[in-house]
Amino acid sequence: SYENILVSSFQAYKDLFSRCRGVIGNDSAALHLSIWQQIPTFMICGPTKGVINGVWSYAFGATIEKEEKCLACNVWSGQCKHQFECLETLEVRTVYQVIIDMLGAGNEKTDGLSKNKF
Repeated sequence: SYENILVSSFQAYKDLFSRCRGVIGNDSAALHLSIWQQIPTFMICGPTKGVINGVWSYAFGATIEKEEKCLACNVWSGQCKHQFECLETLEVRTVYQVIIDMLGAGNEKTDGLSKNKF
């Protein structure tokens, strides 16, 4: 289950994430904060590039992106000449499967995480 929460400061994110078993979302300052707090983080990238902004090895989790030639095309302008196809074609089941595979990998950082309660 999930709930929508309005967060208005970095401290509020820090407090929120301290109660989380994991965080799933787009490439954003919020997700970078969860990585820094060592919260399992699953970052969806596009059109930003995971190799630049992803989870890397700083925390447990994964960078999820659709392999497209156009990734990171003029990304900081907010413009995309491909109508954000890299995000539009990324299927929910693909994101879900990455998360389930990571949680079932037997990694010590997943101890106490339940696939059904994430």
